[in-house]
Amino acid sequence: ASDVYKRQYQRRVRDKASLVKAAEGLEVPSGLDFSSKVYLKTMKSIDEKGKEFLSKETDRLTRILQTGSVSAEQLDNMKIRLNILKQFQSGTNKYNDDDDDH
Repeated sequence: ASDVYKRQYQRRVRDKASLVKAAEGLEVPSGLDFSSKVYLKTMKSIDEKGKEFLSKETDRLTRILQTGSVSAEQLDNMKIRLNILKQFQSGTNKYNDDDDDH
């Protein structure tokens, strides 16, 4: 399901609010729940804060990981979030080429 979010989001979609609403309605298999939530939250944050959110959040998570002061579960979750952010970074410029607000 999380790959579905990424593929849908990276297409040139004019009505982003409809896409986010559709993604919220997808049934997520158990085990993918955390990743799916991160994808959805990332989509919303890009729309609200612009594509610079990706680099700022990546930098923030990288700094936290470098301190080494997080639990094993937090470490795993942050690595998942970083991987998802990198996936969006690889396609965001194409997605937002015609979007002056982001």
